[in-house]
Amino acid sequence: MSARQQLRDSGLFDENDPQNRPVHRGAQCFRLIGAERGASIYATDLGHFQIREGALDNGRFPNNARLYEFVRTNSFDISSNNARGFMISDDHIGEAIEIIRGGLE
Repeated sequence: MSARQQLRDSGLFDENDPQNRPVHRGAQCFRLIGAERGASIYATDLGHFQIREGALDNGRFPNNARLYEFVRTNSFDISSNNARGFMISDDHIGEAIEIIRGGLE
């Protein structure tokens, strides 16, 4: 199942939040429901999803220490628009969603 479909099915995210713009062509924004601005994941057409470091560092995601460690060990760094981000493959999106879900309980 694609990252986009897993994010849609999780029930945790609003798709295409109008306040957020895709970070690059082909990306689709998924914003964490009820979270402050910036708690977003960008699913790409490349079979990956991107999460920006600032959202992790500033604690905008629930259980962010655990999620940060997961992202740090299961991703590769990317840089765009002077912001550091992480790209994680579809194979790991389910684990990330469960970590986020655990932080909301």
